[in-house]
Amino acid sequence: MKISHHSYTLGVTVAALTEGAASLQGLGDTAQAQRCFAESQAVLSLLDEYRVNKCDATLGYYRSRVLADDPPSAQVLDIAVIPSAIHSLGTEATYGLADPRMQATPARLNALFDATYPINRGRAVGGGPAMGRYAGDVCCSGAWSPAAFISCVSARRIAAAACEAPRQR
Repeated sequence: MKISHHSYTLGVTVAALTEGAASLQGLGDTAQAQRCFAESQAVLSLLDEYRVNKCDATLGYYRSRVLADDPPSAQVLDIAVIPSAIHSLGTEATYGLADPRMQATPARLNALFDATYPINRGRAVGGGPAMGRYAGDVCCSGAWSPAAFISCVSARRIAAAACEAPRQR
């Protein structure tokens, strides 16, 4: 039986193992550092399964998950791929921010949400689209969980108050 995996979890695991290897090396524990580095490379190789169109990096993108027995899923193209590369300090040639497939993923997401959300139709050139997490996401009809929405409103109020403070002087 194949186990389901998510690219975010694997990406940050690679980063943690790589950073751990560097720290251990700095402490003089070369053997443990080598084991951590080898494990990070083994986990990184799992991300090969997340590449769509493995033969052509300019046409491919990264999917967010590999499900057990690989059934079709609307969650394959998921905004979580982007923070996974950022949070995992994605500097690797594969699965890093410079990877052409990683750079193609936001373009695929733009196209998906341009077609999905009416607010994106007719937006100005260079204007950012409204995005959800994946096609058909039903959590607040996009990537906004109740906690994220409350956090955003709170941050906006704090920022607005900070902008008003200099004017009141």
